[in-house]
Amino acid sequence: MKKEKRAHEDSPIVDKPAKNVLRARVDADLHGRFEQFCENIGLRKSKAIELYMQTTLDKNSIPFSIKDIDEKKEKA
Repeated sequence: MKKEKRAHEDSPIVDKPAKNVLRARVDADLHGRFEQFCENIGLRKSKAIELYMQTTLDKNSIPFSIKDIDEKKEKA
């Protein structure tokens, strides 16, 4: 894992994991509702996405069940 070194005024150089930017195009309504949800629970969107990514890797699978799109249409 890449690490960047940062010097702070009152402390020696500290190893801190490097961060990358993740960009994705999502539906505007979905984004707005997700943003509101995160605000309501006091979580930054970036942290929520990071938690999702970490859980996916920890479980070595998507952390929720994914149903076939046609199956969802049949229930509607």
